[in-house]
Amino acid sequence: MKLLCLAVLQTLVLASPCASLLLPLQAQSSQAQSSKSSPQYVSLPPLREQAILQDGWTAERLAQVPSLLRKHGVDAWLMSQKEYAEDTVFWSQKSAKQFSARRRTTKLFLAEPTLGGTYHSWVDNTPAVWKNLVEVLEAGTVSSIAVNVDADIAFSSGLHAGEYALIVQQLGPEWSEKLVNVPMLGVEFVATQPESKLEWYRKLQETAWAMISGAFSERVITPGKTSTEVWHGIHTCWRASFNCEAGRC
Repeated sequence: MKLLCLAVLQTLVLASPCASLLLPLQAQSSQAQSSKSSPQYVSLPPLREQAILQDGWTAERLAQVPSLLRKHGVDAWLMSQKEYAEDTVFWSQKSAKQFSARRRTTKLFLAEPTLGGTYHSWVDNTPAVWKNLVEVLEAGTVSSIAVNVDADIAFSSGLHAGEYALIVQQLGPEWSEKLVNVPMLGVEFVATQPESKLEWYRKLQETAWAMISGAFSERVITPGKTSTEVWHGIHTCWRASFNCEAGRC
């Protein structure tokens, strides 16, 4: 289990400044692993190219929302959040270059196209956003609107209490009565990944195992002598601990 957790952490650290700490191990691993069957380090593309890849994956995921709504028997999915108080699902929907929601960011997904599409978004701190939202709802056939207010599931409880109260107030009784909790909608959106992501998932996993094959090899570890302080710099970045006691890790 600890090795599995370490592999995940190693995968996450690839894109951070801490990756430079692993360069010596990478060089050793590249020299020692001549066999094609051995895991190899895979270089990440430049940041701009990474953003293009990530935005492509996000677009594929967003395109599947209407089918998810139909699957869960709901006509619309409403998310609204203020800057630095984002809905949990927001992080799976934002663009690669976006670091937070802006002002008030309101998103409406529809099972069927209305006023030009199944996705409408507003970045607006004024009351006009609610008028625009109602116009879209009235133009379609919407009898149920999912909101992320589940009491138990984190991925489906990201709508802040104050924002929910404001939505109810601004939409009025006619529309607020149609707000429903569909917990598996948020869970399924976050959990479902596009098949096109598999290629880079495999590359990152291979890089993680290349790290492991070097970091836990005899080139680095001398049984009975090497302590975890050898990896102090890496531990500082990972905020993890990995101690060996009585010959057992």
